[in-house]
Amino acid sequence: MAGHVGDDASGITVEARFGESIFVKVRWFVVIRSSKDACTCLPIQTYGRRGVTKPGLLARDHAPLVAKDQTEQLLPGEVGLRPALHAILEGSETIDHRARINFHKVYTIEYNCKVCGVGRIAPEDVPLLRKHFAETWDRKNSYSYLYVIHLRLTKEIVAHLVDDEEQDAAVSNEPKQPYIDKDEAGGQQQASQASSLLGEMNRVKTEIKQNELSVLDKAVHQKLQTLQQLDAEMLQKQLQLKDQTEKLMKLEGKLSAFDMWSCHECGSGPFVGTTTPACANCGHSRCTNC
Repeated sequence: MAGHVGDDASGITVEARFGESIFVKVRWFVVIRSSKDACTCLPIQTYGRRGVTKPGLLARDHAPLVAKDQTEQLLPGEVGLRPALHAILEGSETIDHRARINFHKVYTIEYNCKVCGVGRIAPEDVPLLRKHFAETWDRKNSYSYLYVIHLRLTKEIVAHLVDDEEQDAAVSNEPKQPYIDKDEAGGQQQASQASSLLGEMNRVKTEIKQNELSVLDKAVHQKLQTLQQLDAEMLQKQLQLKDQTEKLMKLEGKLSAFDMWSCHECGSGPFVGTTTPACANCGHSRCTNC
């Protein structure tokens, strides 16, 4: 931060090379970003000691800046400001209680400019500072996006309306209307165009909503069909697995009926346990080692 925030800006007049006078201001800023050759800053102002009650300002784009261990002091009529930020000042520097950080205006200040450090934002308030800045510009970007869309729609609608008016004028056989004052006619025409544009925009919005619902219904229907197909395939796999399990159990039952063994004395075999209790070659009776 640098400057003098008591009167928003302390100004001096200096004389240039060719005898011209230049008015120079010293202002307060808080650095929000820094790069190799310059930094991005937000201005700190009191707006002539009026705070955000000054006409044309949005309170939600501002936050009070107060010294460490002090509480914010809002002016009558200041409503909707963001939570206050605290600054740790150096030396005998002070902050006017009407000082407000403006997150809407962004300045790029190169490092060859003369500055004087007077303090810093309290470390515990740095995340809040970044949050205020991000929320302000995320909101503005979304509004700009919608504004561009509406502007494009308006241009298309105006071109369409102008073509319709030219065609109507070419085929119309009605007698000419009496003279009307240009200002009055212009006001009536603007009101008529505004009404037509509003109706056309509402129609376009309705069509867009219907198209979105139609696309959504088709997507849901396709998902349902896919799930039904997967359920049928899973059921078929389960039936096949059941058949294979039954076949395996039957095979195991058949194998268990044949108790095969070999003689560990002479190595003869194999013999069927149910019909040959002893070795047919050496006569050794079947034991646990066989």
